[in-house]
Amino acid sequence: MRDHLKPTVQRTAARRDRKGAAFYKTKLFLTGALYASLLPAQEQAPNRILRPTNGAVLTGKIEGIAKVANSGSVFLDGALLATKEKAPGVLTFLIEAPSGPHSLELKYEGGAEKLTFTSGKSETPFRLHPPAAACETCHTVRDSIWGFKNEVLETTCSGCHNLKDFATRHQHNREQLADCAMCHNPHGSSEAFHMKYPRKIACKQCHG
Repeated sequence: MRDHLKPTVQRTAARRDRKGAAFYKTKLFLTGALYASLLPAQEQAPNRILRPTNGAVLTGKIEGIAKVANSGSVFLDGALLATKEKAPGVLTFLIEAPSGPHSLELKYEGGAEKLTFTSGKSETPFRLHPPAAACETCHTVRDSIWGFKNEVLETTCSGCHNLKDFATRHQHNREQLADCAMCHNPHGSSEAFHMKYPRKIACKQCHG
């Protein structure tokens, strides 16, 4: 190749690479947005308990998380819990309960959400995620709204998880599973790999 043409070819290749990367990010975002539109109404609700999950078994004290549109209160077995506003619309609270079944209720303007959990030993206990990281590792406040740092969730998750291992651990490619939260619970789960549901049920969310 003639020397005077090399800079032009290099600039063209760079533009092509940038366009390709932008297209891939856009495709990931749109795939995630499409999935979000198909989420159960409960997962899109502006007021709900994020941690723990319904039916979980807790083997010790944990920090619970709830999101609220305006304000809310959390009750453990009918008793009001002390809460902290971690960020706009985000409440955290300490759950420490004796062995046995318990109820957790989030009350907010116009409604309430209630779940049950058990304290004690279990072969499949509720495990926190991330196991050793502050909320700010994944979240930030943008336009007065607390959310993930990146519009494409995969970009946030890859800060800890190596995407090179994706193909060996998943049956679909990254474009099909653009949003990690399609299958995984980012705040914790009782299932292996922090799945939202047992694998057979998780697959049926899309495959029927």
